[in-house]
Amino acid sequence: MIKKHTDDKFFLIDGVNVSLRTAIAREIVSNLLVHREFKSAFPAKLIIEKDRIWTENWSRTQWKGRISLENFTPYPKNPIIAKFFVNIGYADSLGSGVRNLYKYTKIYSNAEPDFEENDVFKLIVPMRPAGATLTNNGKSSEVTKVTEKVTDVTEKRILELLKDNAKYKTVELAEMLDISRKTVSVKLKNLREKGIIERVGSDRKGYWNIYL
Repeated sequence: MIKKHTDDKFFLIDGVNVSLRTAIAREIVSNLLVHREFKSAFPAKLIIEKDRIWTENWSRTQWKGRISLENFTPYPKNPIIAKFFVNIGYADSLGSGVRNLYKYTKIYSNAEPDFEENDVFKLIVPMRPAGATLTNNGKSSEVTKVTEKVTDVTEKRILELLKDNAKYKTVELAEMLDISRKTVSVKLKNLREKGIIERVGSDRKGYWNIYL
C-alpha cells in the first residue's frame, strides 16, 4: 500500500542506490507490530496522505511525551516479535526503528518524524520528497538544488499537475492543458534540463521525480 501511493526516488548511501521509501515503510510497519498492545481492541491505523504517513496504535506505554533521539530509551514491548523481526531482517536492533526513521526521513523529505508516546502511540512521517544523497561521512546533501525559478506559465501548469500525479503521460498532460503533445514534450525537456524533473522508468509505466 505504501509502495503504491508514495514516490521511490533515487538516493545513494555510500555509493549504493537505496530505496528509502521501502526502508521507511519497513520501519513504520515494524513499529506497528513490535510495539502493539494486542490485548486492546483499539484498531491500529496506518493512513497515507499526500505529504505524510501517520499511524495510531494502542501501546503499553512506559512514559508519556514526544520521543527524540536525545530522550528515548528503547524498551521491548513485544520482545518475541522484535527478535523475530531482527532474525528475518525487518529490524536491526532494539531502538533501531527510531534512529532509522530519523535518518531516512531527513534524507527523503528534509524533515523529521514525530513520535508521541502515550496510551495511543502516534507516529507522523513527512513524505514530501526532496532528492538527496548520503555521503561517506554520514551527512546528507541535495542531489539537485533548483536555483532557477520557473517563469514559463505552461511549465508551471505542468509542474502543478505532476505534483498531484507524477504518473501523468504526455498525452494526458496535453489533453488537460489543451495544448499539443509536441508542446508538452518541449516543456518537459526544458524542465529536465533545468534539473527540476527527472523521468524514472518507461514512458508507459514510469513516473516523474520533482525536485522542488
